[in-house]
Amino acid sequence: MKTLIIYGTNYGTAEGVAKTIKGKISDQVEMVNIKKASVPNLNDFNKIVIGSGVKIGMINKKLKSWMNNNCDEIISKKIFLFLCASTTKAEEIEKIWSANYPEKILDNATIKICVGGVLNLDKMGFFDKLIIKKVTGQNESSSTLKIDEILNLASLIEKA
Repeated sequence: MKTLIIYGTNYGTAEGVAKTIKGKISDQVEMVNIKKASVPNLNDFNKIVIGSGVKIGMINKKLKSWMNNNCDEIISKKIFLFLCASTTKAEEIEKIWSANYPEKILDNATIKICVGGVLNLDKMGFFDKLIIKKVTGQNESSSTLKIDEILNLASLIEKA
């Protein structure tokens, strides 16, 4: 089996999750940061893992555009979706899914999971820090990353 892990990351959390998944599955895996590289031909893959960080309720724009432009090809594969978002509120997570992912992809995904997130103020620019502090009231970096959920996702991908 051949697996494509395609992700968009703002501050590196989605890339870290992608690397963890890659290290836990035995498939031949190709990882693509959509912000830095082009996506290979989807015909070469059996499984597609799509993940992104979330910034103000939105995933990476290039990733969103790529999904919209390749929806029919994507849904012909086994699809696994992950979000890196600090919110733990189910209704907020559901809004993020529906606002950012094509319905066909959501309906055909084996799993869609929010694996938590990392808020690293040290990696943020001035305006991002200002917005985060204003919206969340947080003045310190924090992590809600759920390692057990990431490992569970990797296990599901391995078994598929």
